[in-house]
Order: sequence, then structure tokens, then C-alpha cells
Amino acid sequence: MVAAVAAFEGRPDTVILKNADRISGEVLKLENNKLVIKTEYAGTIQVDWSAVERLQSGKRFRVEVENQRQLTGLVAVSPRGVNVISGDDVVSVDPLRVVAMAPAPESRPEPGFWRALEGSVDVGYSLARGNSRLNQSSLGVRAQYRAPAWRAQADASSLFSRQPGSPSTSRHAGSLRLDRFLGTETFVFALSSLERDERQLLDLRTNLGGGFGWKVVRSPRTELSLLGGATFVNEDFRRRAPEELARGGSSGESLVGYSLERAVVGRAVLTSKASAFRNFFGPARYRITFDSGLRVPVAGPFSWSLRLFDRFDSRPPERVVRNDYGVISSFGVAF
Repeated sequence: MVAAVAAFEGRPDTVILKNADRISGEVLKLENNKLVIKTEYAGTIQVDWSAVERLQSGKRFRVEVENQRQLTGLVAVSPRGVNVISGDDVVSVDPLRVVAMAPAPESRPEPGFWRALEGSVDVGYSLARGNSRLNQSSLGVRAQYRAPAWRAQADASSLFSRQPGSPSTSRHAGSLRLDRFLGTETFVFALSSLERDERQLLDLRTNLGGGFGWKVVRSPRTELSLLGGATFVNEDFRRRAPEELARGGSSGESLVGYSLERAVVGRAVLTSKASAFRNFFGPARYRITFDSGLRVPVAGPFSWSLRLFDRFDSRPPERVVRNDYGVISSFGVAF
């Protein structure tokens, strides 16, 4: 078996699908149940992992299976399973238990930033006419960079909302999280965020903190982590009238939450994250942030997405509701 696999060394990778189609090129990675292949004439394409009958390659791959175990070696995929060959050892794995796969560092001809970067950009627009004249537009950007020992995640979203004769009710948010893996299931993280919400009279909120995380689910279709830690927060709220008391200032907060990196449902991908904060000093106050999105492929890299957000504050400024929530529909492109 080793000799048969090694015979492909120096040749393009070959993927044979269950419908007998044959694809030649360079296998870049397996992620989110999609095998990504760079071809010479069709560019970079994705195929469902469940549609792959055989994979023939002379490169070494790093293979991650469902129980957090990692294997490195030559890989041969056949109807009987995935064989990872290292020296004289051959480990057979059920294809349904393979979570991720990528060329081993020594096998990558052009290691670089762009190979490990993935994300999406979405835009949306809506208007209402009649009793009200409301214009709304949205922009969302999400990116993730993953290395063997660490991962960076960033996202930014803006909702521009304006009605003639009324104050602007726009909101803008951005966050960055860095994870450093301690093992197959645990990691430490640092995070920062910025937020402005005119509907809650929030001029600016900044967060900076960190803590520990635990991967409770890691499978080919689902990745879920639990988070716990602390943050330093600074807030500036707007006053509607000069006689109102100023709100804001700095404080420390505890943090608990979860991060659903992905849940593959058919062709759609669900992402979600929520965090609950409680201040350390002063009167008891709780904040909850929730963001969730559903992305459905349309054609090629283009997709339709539905995003939900909710911001809860147990002690908001006067005459401001506790909950600020919304639903955004948009189209975008994934990379």
C-alpha cells in the first residue's frame, strides 16, 4: 500500500467522485465537510466529502478525527475508509469521523497567509414607503485564520438605519478573538470589541479581556466551545437632555458564554455565539450579547444569509428599552 501511494509523489492529486467524475489538482484542505481542490482550469472548487469515492496523492497530510486525535502521513481514500500511512504503520479511519485534513507543513509548496484564511462579506438593503419612509442598509464581514497552534477570529457588522425627520438609529460592532491551543480540547483566549448603538444611546463601548475555553463538540459537521473569563469595559452613553445624569465609565465584568463555530445542516451552515457579563463593582448589572447567522449557498462562492442579533442590558439609560434586537437578510460572497 505504501508503494502504491508513494507512486503518486510529484503528480497532481486525484479525486474520484462516487458518480465516476475525476478531478485533478491540489487538495488544499478538508473543512466543514467540504474538500477544497485547486485545479488548473476551473480554479478552486469544493466538493462534498461524502461524495468522494477515492483520493490519490503522494503528499503527507495532517488528519484530525472526531475524538480529537491527530494523524500525519500519506493518505489513501477508498470505499473501505481513509488510510493514514506513516512508515510501516497504517491507521484506518471511517471517513465520517474525519473532521479536518490539510497538507502537512513540509508538504505545502507555498505556505502562506491566504491558504489558511476564510470568511465572508455580506451586504443588504431595504426600504419602506407609505406611512413611513425608512431606509436601511447593512454590511457584515467575518474572517478566520487558523494555524496549528492558534486561531484568530474577527467580525464586523454595521446596520445603517435612517428615517427622514428622525434621529439616526444605526448600530456598529466589531470584535477580535485570539485562541492559543493548550491541547486538543482546551485553549486560552484574548478578546477585544468595539460597539456603538444609537438606539440604546451608546456612543462607544470597548471591551478587553480573556479567559479559558473548552471544545465540547468537534465533529465533521459541528464545532462548539464553552468560554469563561473576565473583561475590562469602558462605556460612554449619550444624554437626551442636559438635566439627565451622565452614564458610563469603566468597570470589570465576569464572562461566560459559548461559541458555535459551525453546524452544518444540509447545505446550510449555522454559526452562533452568546456571552453573559456581570459587573464586579457597583449595583448589580447584567448584559447579554447574542449573534447568530445562517448561510445558504446559492451559486459558486455566492450565498444568502440571515443574521440575528440581540443586546440585553438590565440597567439601561432612562427611557431606553432593555432589549435591542433585529434580523438582517443579505447576500454575499464567501472566501
